Amino acid sequence: MSAPRFEKAIVNGAGTKVILSYSGALSSTTTSKDTFVVTVDRSSVSIYSAEVVGSTVELTLSPQIDHATPVKVSYADPSGVNDINASQDTAGNDIASLTNRAVGNLRGFFSTYTENTQRSPRSKHQKFRNKFAFAALKADGSVVTWGRSNFGGDSLSVSSKLSSGVNQIYSGNNAFAALKEDVSVVTWGGSSYV
Repeated sequence: MSAPRFEKAIVNGAGTKVILSYSGALSSTTTSKDTFVVTVDRSSVSIYSAEVVGSTVELTLSPQIDHATPVKVSYADPSGVNDINASQDTAGNDIASLTNRAVGNLRGFFSTYTENTQRSPRSKHQKFRNKFAFAALKADGSVVTWGRSNFGGDSLSVSSKLSSGVNQIYSGNNAFAALKEDVSVVTWGGSSYV
């Protein structure tokens, strides 16, 4: 069995954490904040703590990350072999080192009108809305939209970019934005809002 793969890193909505997502469950006992480095606008910031939550590592930072500021994260396996000094999966496999990986930071780009990120037990997607349109992020990373076209209900012009690889959707009053796995952003909706 191989270690989980790094998938993405994002800044949480409050700007207090960098959250790294992996393809499988991680051990909550082997992660140390001292093996991570976070840079904000090319300057290192203090990492207050590192906590594993399922398949994510949550790095709590000090100070708060500003809106739309460039952020990068690095992780160094301290020994290079599978041992308890490194961040590991639940089977004891070390996660791979990372160097200056881009972190998605969309804080401040969009004011959220209404955002529903709760999944019902039978649902395999997340739903987002604004005044007159809806977007659903499906489990396979694709997006489906409906509602008034000038509010983002029609995403035909960007449909090829929304067919896979989307990690998060943000909604504004008249438009939507999708953050993709490669940290690119796709926007659609009212032409004066995208």
